[in-house]
Amino acid sequence: MVKWIVLVIAVLLCVIDVDSQRPERGSIKFGADSAPVESKDVDPGPFSKAFVRIAQAVIQSVVSVIPTHLDSSLPAQPPQQQEERRIQSLGSGFIVSGKGYILTNFHVIADADKIEVLLANGNLFPADVIGFDSLSDIAVLKLSGKLPELRPVYLGNSDSLEVGDWIAAIGNPFALTSTITSGIVSALGREVVEPLTFQSFIQTDAAINPGNSGGPLVNLDGAVMGMNTLIFSETGGFMGVGFAIPINLAIRVMEDLVYEGRVIRGYAGISVQDITPSLQKALDLKTTEGAIVADVVNGQPADKAGIKSGDIILNVSGEVVENANQLRNQIAFVRPGQKVPLTLLRNGKKREITLIPIERTAEVLNKQQPIQQRSRPQRGEVGNRLGIGVTELTPALRSRYKIPDELSGVIVTRIAPDIFDERTLLSPGDLIMQAKASGGKWVNIDSPADFQKYDKNIKNDQAVVLQIFRGGQRLFISFEVES
Repeated sequence: MVKWIVLVIAVLLCVIDVDSQRPERGSIKFGADSAPVESKDVDPGPFSKAFVRIAQAVIQSVVSVIPTHLDSSLPAQPPQQQEERRIQSLGSGFIVSGKGYILTNFHVIADADKIEVLLANGNLFPADVIGFDSLSDIAVLKLSGKLPELRPVYLGNSDSLEVGDWIAAIGNPFALTSTITSGIVSALGREVVEPLTFQSFIQTDAAINPGNSGGPLVNLDGAVMGMNTLIFSETGGFMGVGFAIPINLAIRVMEDLVYEGRVIRGYAGISVQDITPSLQKALDLKTTEGAIVADVVNGQPADKAGIKSGDIILNVSGEVVENANQLRNQIAFVRPGQKVPLTLLRNGKKREITLIPIERTAEVLNKQQPIQQRSRPQRGEVGNRLGIGVTELTPALRSRYKIPDELSGVIVTRIAPDIFDERTLLSPGDLIMQAKASGGKWVNIDSPADFQKYDKNIKNDQAVVLQIFRGGQRLFISFEVES
């Protein structure tokens, strides 16, 4: 009891002491002297009318895309009864030409047996698929029959978008036709869907729900800046995170589909990765801008141009490369045979080279095998600072993991149980060939002894990058070693 009394008295004395040191009210100025952005008087009336004008101007150009699919769960029926076995869904699209061309998402019409398009005025028309591109989730339709006068949308320039711009999404969520929702551009250049190879999504908080796919995302001028495509949701409905394909990308794909019957993309024969903060530190770079070349396909355009694994591509045709996804799109947009000036960084020095891409076809892609994802790394004690267990590259392991004879290194066996950074991307069977720590040089890792020697020289708070070989391709794994 005495101890509790003493404790209470001690706490009260501390409170009294703190109170005696408190400053007088008003003696401290909280916050800056002015707002960081100069505001102007805004009349909400005209601003709200902007969305009224958008609705009036654009809704007539937005259509309902109605694909019909056979219900394969039911037993076969005679042709005259098949219509009863059909299942309909609903998506959105928008008119891009008075000749009846409609732009929508590929996933809206994928595997459809029949497609119809419902105009805003209630007229229903059959539609033919002019072409589609599953790699960007874009499809082009064309209305059939005698068409009324159509009102195409105005196609804007999505490159002019900025984070914070006001936009509106128009479509048919939950079959509620001609629905308009508003929001802002939340982010640009998002990469969010694994199956899609070419993507650079506009993120928005405008309400996008099932049925909105394929509809336009427009700015306050009523210009189409994107095509609403998908949402992130834990419920299946709107949660404030929606994504749209930039209209510049959609236009490029659309024109190829209409005029060529296929999408023509440039191909360089490289695999690239983002410059992560740990990779930036390990490579002693000033910025995370650019993309690092992980691997180069022998005999392909990048190889012929002199690009090497470890090069960092900074600039394509005068445009700064911000990340790997942007670089993939930049090269894909290049017409085959066109000369493309590149600026790259190699061993701390800038180099100027010329790349001449070829067309991206199934044949050339077969020469660039995708990086194979293996099982999660095995956990176990390793007895070194890097937290990576390795073993000698034996002839049996070389054969098992299909490692070319000209490559040397050590085989990953496990990682330490307390590791939760990029090292968790390592898998048993990965070949570690080289390593570099911040402030150091690249070191060849030819044996477990080399690896242990390198491990002992690692200092606290250094960033390390490993060049590994997996499933036919090189790639980089970077991480920071904590003290």
